[in-house]
Amino acid sequence: MSQTSDSPNRIFRKLIVPLKRLRLVEKYQLFFTAVVAFSTVVAMCSTIVAVFQLKETHRDLVVSQRPWLGVSQPIELSGLSLDPKDAKASYTIKVKNFGASVATHVNLSTRAVVRSDQIYPAKKLTCEEAVSAMRATTFVPGQGVVDKSGGGAIFPSQEGEAQVGNLRIERPDADVSKLLFVVGCIEYDDQFGEIHQTQFMYWSGGDATALKLPTQLTPFLTSNNPE
Repeated sequence: MSQTSDSPNRIFRKLIVPLKRLRLVEKYQLFFTAVVAFSTVVAMCSTIVAVFQLKETHRDLVVSQRPWLGVSQPIELSGLSLDPKDAKASYTIKVKNFGASVATHVNLSTRAVVRSDQIYPAKKLTCEEAVSAMRATTFVPGQGVVDKSGGGAIFPSQEGEAQVGNLRIERPDADVSKLLFVVGCIEYDDQFGEIHQTQFMYWSGGDATALKLPTQLTPFLTSNNPE
């Protein structure tokens, strides 16, 4: 009787032991899977950080070695007429390379305006004109599209000069304040072939009709694209 009654217990023990071992194996598998997943996440994060650091290193290299063009001195105003029928201005802009390498395909476009609502359109137009001059191409029979990009080169610490004579001033309405804004954009290439721009704006600082020529305009805004 004891053997007969013990038989189910032995059978139960024989079944429960493998089940316990199976559960233990499952726990180890779950633990191993979690470790692999965690290691994968860590590896992915390390890769992302490495890529980010590489990009930052490249950006720092570009920033430290690229050319930086800007207006080096206040714009000198040599001539001005605010007659609504024949408004025009003459001035000189000096551009210097403050960077560590040569700037190529340098182009400058500028506008003179007297109304505040003309400033943004003038800024946009000058940069569009400068880019157009940089990327000018023409079709030559037998040669295809030929690069006719304009603009010169300015080496580090060197300075270029642009003389603007009798530039027409847009819409010099008689009912607005007699202010003068000179807006412009400088576009150029760095040694890596990347395009950069510097936007600038100078103004009369008050009633332009009271200015004694020649005189220097006051800096109002300068924006140099760092990318």
